[in-house]
Amino acid sequence: MYTRRTSCHRPVLAVATALVLLSGGLLAVTTAEAGTAAVLTPTLGGPRPSATRIPFPISDTVSASVDVGTGNLLVTTSDLALPGIQGDLQLGLTYNSLRLGTGTALPSGAAGAGWAMRVGQDTKVILNSDNSVLYLAPESREGLFQPTGGTAYTAPAGFKVAMVKTTSGWTITDHDTNSVSAFDSTGQLVSIKDRNAQTTTFAYTSGKLSQVTSTRGGAGARTANLSWSGSLATIGQTGDDGTARSVTYTYTAGKLTKITDPTAKSTQFGYDANTGDLTTITNGAGKQTAIQYDTAHRVKKVTQENPAGGATTRFTYYSAGETLVASPNNTQAIPADGPQTDYFLNAQELVTSVADPLGRGRAKTYTPFTDIATSTSGTGGVTIFGHDPAVNAGESLTSVTAPTGAKATATYANTGTAKYLPSGGTDWQGNAKLFTYDGAGNQLASANTTATATSKVGYNPDGTLDTATDPRTNVTDYSANTDHQVTDVAPPAGSSLAATTLSYDGFGRLHAVRDGRGLRTIYAYDRADRIKTIQYSDGTPDVAFTYDGAGNVLTRTDTSGTTTLAYDAQNRITSRTATSGGGTLTYGYDKTGNLISKTDARGATTYGYDAANEVTDMTTPNGQKTAFAYDDDGKRTDTWFTTNPAHTTFAAHTKTTFDKAGRISRTWTSRASNDATKTFDTGFCYSPRVAGQACPSTSATTDTDLIKWSTDNLTGAVSLYSYDTSNRLTAISNHGGHDYAYTYDKAGNRLTAKVDGTTTQTLTYNTGNQISNTGYSHDAAGNRTADPAQGTFTYNAAGQTTTRTQGSSSSTYTWAGGDQNELVSTTTGATTTSYVYGLGDANGVPVLQSFARNGQTAYIDTDPTGVPLVFQRPDGTTHYYALDNQSSPVNLIDSTGTVTATYSYDPAGRQLTAAGAASAANPIRYTQGLLDETTGWLRHGVRWHDPATGNWTALDPISLVLEPDMASRYAYVGGNPVNRIDPTGLKADTSKACLGGAAGSAIAALAGAASAPAIIPAAALGCIGGVVTSWIVNGPGD
Repeated sequence: MYTRRTSCHRPVLAVATALVLLSGGLLAVTTAEAGTAAVLTPTLGGPRPSATRIPFPISDTVSASVDVGTGNLLVTTSDLALPGIQGDLQLGLTYNSLRLGTGTALPSGAAGAGWAMRVGQDTKVILNSDNSVLYLAPESREGLFQPTGGTAYTAPAGFKVAMVKTTSGWTITDHDTNSVSAFDSTGQLVSIKDRNAQTTTFAYTSGKLSQVTSTRGGAGARTANLSWSGSLATIGQTGDDGTARSVTYTYTAGKLTKITDPTAKSTQFGYDANTGDLTTITNGAGKQTAIQYDTAHRVKKVTQENPAGGATTRFTYYSAGETLVASPNNTQAIPADGPQTDYFLNAQELVTSVADPLGRGRAKTYTPFTDIATSTSGTGGVTIFGHDPAVNAGESLTSVTAPTGAKATATYANTGTAKYLPSGGTDWQGNAKLFTYDGAGNQLASANTTATATSKVGYNPDGTLDTATDPRTNVTDYSANTDHQVTDVAPPAGSSLAATTLSYDGFGRLHAVRDGRGLRTIYAYDRADRIKTIQYSDGTPDVAFTYDGAGNVLTRTDTSGTTTLAYDAQNRITSRTATSGGGTLTYGYDKTGNLISKTDARGATTYGYDAANEVTDMTTPNGQKTAFAYDDDGKRTDTWFTTNPAHTTFAAHTKTTFDKAGRISRTWTSRASNDATKTFDTGFCYSPRVAGQACPSTSATTDTDLIKWSTDNLTGAVSLYSYDTSNRLTAISNHGGHDYAYTYDKAGNRLTAKVDGTTTQTLTYNTGNQISNTGYSHDAAGNRTADPAQGTFTYNAAGQTTTRTQGSSSSTYTWAGGDQNELVSTTTGATTTSYVYGLGDANGVPVLQSFARNGQTAYIDTDPTGVPLVFQRPDGTTHYYALDNQSSPVNLIDSTGTVTATYSYDPAGRQLTAAGAASAANPIRYTQGLLDETTGWLRHGVRWHDPATGNWTALDPISLVLEPDMASRYAYVGGNPVNRIDPTGLKADTSKACLGGAAGSAIAALAGAASAPAIIPAAALGCIGGVVTSWIVNGPGD
């Protein structure tokens, strides 16, 4: 039962008020009632920590979301970015519907009612009559700080900062980043100083923000000038090359009605004439989102255009502690009459429990800082996030305990600038970690103390990276110019690698990269920072992009020809046509946004969904149906191939069970309508084996997040797994009847491999972590150019493999885009194989839709997330993928239930056997990698994996300079292929990567790599925060 609380959706005002105008147009309220003075209190707007928000896509520069706890509509615009050492400074606006509440003290910001600048004009502190201070933080967060006596204040829940009153105003120091925001005596933000004393400044003219200067780039690149006409009129910039760009803001009757970006594309806004609520947002492509509210300015409906009709999401505030949300597929007049998600709230309007449309529940509790304290899954597993109150007053995460007992810890023994940064801890296996920092709080070293492996970095005074030393003591040097831009990366001497040089354009964006081979890649952008062209100095054809008004890629032109894309109003791809082949692929969606059809030359593959938006069935163009079932946590437990509604008949059935931590505990596949006829059946345990114990089983006291042993339930064979203290696989027994063992150096390079006690491989490495055995070589950019077993290779300036030669045999490769995400064709002798790609998978990697060998086309049908399910050969026969715990194909099973292919792999992914009539025809192999038949290499995302050596054939474009366990940029998944996968080719745990500034994003989706490469390690740009705690938050079930 819930009772109505005093409204916390807007400031509570007493009966007699007096409005006092402060700088910037904000209004404070003082109230006299019964001799007491009321104070200005915050609304519950902005991106509240731990709040649950439902997003609604608008464009690449405008986002919208609704907070299900408060009903607040949050709109955020990204209008112009200034480069910064610690990450770019994004200038733009936010809109919060709750700031329109009756009697609110915050009716008008820089752009009118409800609007505020993300940082700058509307970032301020307001002194109340009782000496409390309302902090209007960046991104429209708000918090009330209470005085503690003297000059200090107590921060409210959700703010991990320290506020201090100074002689000139106030300062607010962020505990995590150690950045200091300074405010003048009027409460206006005047500067933000990072931990290395690099300062972003905010200058005002007559109380209006007139100039912002950031910390990286030339004078033009780091400076934005603002003009006003009552409200914000323009944000402009003149680059160091003299190029100008600006964003303009247009108003009607005092309301913001249009934002025009630097490319002259406009986003338009409409309002309710009576309430002033923002009711429509129309993006630059002319697609509209409509919003309706209740009388408290909480969102009731959000409607977006959709080919199937208006897609309306509805919110019902059933009580003060309960919100119902009906998806667009619920067409009932009253949301409660149809399927809905039911959110239950605490006094802070945070979701404490949720019941999905199928009645399955999940729950969370929170700390006083609004961090998650416990999380309960749909299957009842409870994860505990420890925040020891004796450590930093409970502000810092000190442990995470999985539902099955595994635990990771963090300790905090630092003082001063590093007080809130971990000094050490243990990972999920109990391996000790140690971290050190300099006086400014920059992380200097990360050590796996058990393995005596340490990564170190050195900094320039401005916080940019100076040196990086790997655990083998190899040093990479970084050089920066006086504008704080990294200009040179010099690898350690003693390898093939040569220095990379970088230059920047007038707006501080990465302009050119000269790799170690001397080849240049040149990037050109539009004035909204979207890449227009990528040019190469070796004659490789340019890659060029065009965009629609919402920032979606419309065309990509490259070596392969032109790829043309179309989108619906919610920015989802509806068609793809490539001149390289494959015809036109089309896609359909339901009102909620679920993919319901994809059509190729064969016809339509269709998908059905349950009320929780889980795909329940897939029907291929030949009419064969695949069905799915899920557990109470939404994890897929069953897949039936060619089945009837009751699943009493099927060609194949895959069953997967999970433990309380969400880890796979058993998976098997049966065939021919008989679950007793299994093709494989494996159980997994994450605690060390105890004699006589069955698997799966878990001991809370010995639980880890790594597989410790497994059982082949068909033969009874038990495999034991061993790891070193860097969590690299060192041994596995009885794997396919053989014992395997591996050793590694401190950087994670695999040194030796043994099979059944006999050494089968010994590898050596140079200072660049490249294999240096006789017969191996690499070019100056780090690409493998010779392999004694595979021949020689060449690469173009984009780093794409172009040829392979071995004796009299040769192969050629062609690609689309600016990386290796889309292999278009391979030719070996008289055989040419061409590939066609569809939508991106769950990781953004383009999914293989079909391929043709010498004109004979085969198709691969996937689920909506890109998992391969059905392989249709050119003769029309269909074969189903039986996937193991790592999604590697173990069998193909045809529609009659007959096994047509069987595959086996060694622990590192090297294929041992491929038997059966359909085995050779299938291109998808280990962990869903695309097989290159001539080498046995597997393409995962942007790189080739050589399973014979446990290495990638090219450098990882992301360098994790402070992770000693992942120090080698060639080692596949950090030496742990039985527990990790890397579908993007960009590190096994991509959540550990921090990309900022010029580095950009390295993940390319269907439209191609329309972003600058991640060449510079995050630390070189000052972006190291978060790396030190990655081991503690990424654990069992992640």
